[in-house]
Amino acid sequence: MIPLPSIAGCDSVIETILTISSQITVNLSLSVCYGDSALINGNYELASGTFYDTTQSVSGCDSVTITNFIVESLISNSETTIICQGDSLFLDGAYQTIAGNYVDTLSSNGCDSILTTNLIVNSEVINNVSETICQGDSMFLAGLYQTCSW
Repeated sequence: MIPLPSIAGCDSVIETILTISSQITVNLSLSVCYGDSALINGNYELASGTFYDTTQSVSGCDSVTITNFIVESLISNSETTIICQGDSLFLDGAYQTIAGNYVDTLSSNGCDSILTTNLIVNSEVINNVSETICQGDSMFLAGLYQTCSW
């Protein structure tokens, strides 16, 4: 209390009740997929980090918003697959029969992931074998005993 003289010369007392409002702190967690961004504190952010934004609350005091921002890593993998000539493999949205690198974009935990497949096509192997048998003999070929030549 602080005594003060009034206009009439008497003491008057001013009693002040001070209320200290606490600072408002808000913690946010935010994550986006690789290649995406988020608007934080008026800026589009592309990299993971912790961002602080100080604003004024309705009671006139500072409030702090702390944003923990995570940019998920790009998931990519490559593999080699071998098929025989005449076979096919579903890659890059279609059945592939020709050797080459094929890229598929898949979804993993809501984010894109990249799979690169090196497709190898083994060529058909043809062996010509000549055999001779005697008249009246047979040879087991193609699941049967053969007695005549083709």
